[in-house]
Amino acid sequence: MDAIAFMLSAIFGTLIGIISYFIVTGQNPPQGFIDGWPIYLFVLSAGTIFNYAEALARADDRIQSARAVGGTIAHEMRTPLLGVRLDAETVRERMAQLLAETSLDPAARAEADALLLAMRRIEGHGLFADSVLNMMLTNLSGPRRQTEDMRAVSMAVTVTDAMNRFPFRGEERRRVILALEDDFMVNASPVMLTQVIHNLLRNALRATAEAGKGEVVIRLEKGRDEHHLVVRDTGIGIAQHRLAQLFRPFATMWGGTAGVGLGLAFCKKAVEDIGGTINVTSLHGSFTQFRISFPAGTGY
Repeated sequence: MDAIAFMLSAIFGTLIGIISYFIVTGQNPPQGFIDGWPIYLFVLSAGTIFNYAEALARADDRIQSARAVGGTIAHEMRTPLLGVRLDAETVRERMAQLLAETSLDPAARAEADALLLAMRRIEGHGLFADSVLNMMLTNLSGPRRQTEDMRAVSMAVTVTDAMNRFPFRGEERRRVILALEDDFMVNASPVMLTQVIHNLLRNALRATAEAGKGEVVIRLEKGRDEHHLVVRDTGIGIAQHRLAQLFRPFATMWGGTAGVGLGLAFCKKAVEDIGGTINVTSLHGSFTQFRISFPAGTGY
């Protein structure tokens, strides 16, 4: 865009110069200038295109470098995170077993329950961090289709499993309503679909929490040509000026510095990699609805 703007500025600047010359002198520009005008335009255009192509090449080199570095960091971090999650799960299970076999007074029991809850939160944080790393890897990767763990899956089963794995806090689960009767099959990675659902659900729960009201509905719609997964919340909604940028990497639906800005970009790429589409409609202060569409017949 900068190269195009420069070329347009040069052309308009030259035209203004010609007009100014005519107004001041009352004469046409020198014949030599007019004869050389096509050459001037050719040189200007060629130089602009060359500079633009060179800038694109440099930008692509930077993107490839960022992908390599980011991918390496993400891969290296996944191993210790997995260790933390597994250790926390082991400690929690052993503590629960010991507590079931031990008689404690009420105060000690309350402390033990608090420790169990803390271990569950550590597991949840590890799962969330792993999801962020997966999103980074997906967003940093070049254009490609998902090939790992692709198989025909039931969307109702996938949503149910995602709900069971989601780290709900407090009374959050009570705000979620499932309408999964209209089930359909889709050829996809269950892990990727689960992370997509988790991202949309996390945003929806936050929207209702900030609004202090509302509910989240996850609904399946089976059609002749397309099937749909719909996540709708009646929370704070999204400002209109944010909607156009919502699926770009590092763009966030929240104001200020809240949010990483990778979740929705990941959702878009993951859905498009299996041949689907995702769109959003929202009314600020009223609702937000994400609709994922899958071509009918993609499952077996």
